[in-house]
Amino acid sequence: GKPIRDDFKYYDSIEKRICNQQGGCISSFKLNPDIYRKIEIHKAFLQNTVFLDPYIIKETESLVMKFWADLKFKREDKKIVKFINSSFDLGVESISYVPLNGKNQLILEFSDHSVRLVDLGDGVKYAILLYSVFIAVNPKIVLIDDVESHLHIGGLSKIIEAILDYSKKNNAQFIMTTHSIEFIEELVRLAKHKGFKSNEVTVFHLLRKGDRVLSRRYNLDEAYRYIFTIGSDLRKP
Repeated sequence: GKPIRDDFKYYDSIEKRICNQQGGCISSFKLNPDIYRKIEIHKAFLQNTVFLDPYIIKETESLVMKFWADLKFKREDKKIVKFINSSFDLGVESISYVPLNGKNQLILEFSDHSVRLVDLGDGVKYAILLYSVFIAVNPKIVLIDDVESHLHIGGLSKIIEAILDYSKKNNAQFIMTTHSIEFIEELVRLAKHKGFKSNEVTVFHLLRKGDRVLSRRYNLDEAYRYIFTIGSDLRKP
């Protein structure tokens, strides 16, 4: 839609006002009531929304540490340890937040040694980040760009399983992009296995043709039939 005003760029939810880059603000009571109502609706929507992209892997440790104390206090860290062990067969005993080389760092503790989180492969870091977000933030809408990034096929399967389980248990919606047909095949297979209804999982194939983007839509049953019965590649026209 149209911006509230061309020179006012963001909404201050604490003071309930809109402001520009130079610090000029207008209090919400001076706004059109319909505009204020729309702002509040969007704010409520975004408070339950999480966006993860491939570049967020570089910030894994700083992001996880933001809510690690709360996870540790509630002993939710046990769920994360169980998840990464089942996904990557690592044999981790615990995850701790300790002072190391002059700063606090997350380390994974094994039976005879410890490893810093920053020294792990991107797949393990991504899995820890994703699962930590599920537990700590409890989002209702999760947007994931290039969901297959950083993951081998075994880890991909476990991530998909975690996504489906979280979605079903928490009535959450996931909107994900991927270039991987293996991801789509595994998502469809596991969704069918876990009893998702046909209208609960939708696959869109987007194809750029000149200056247009064409879209084809498959519900879960259609995608499963194309992939596993007909043996078709959903990416082909």
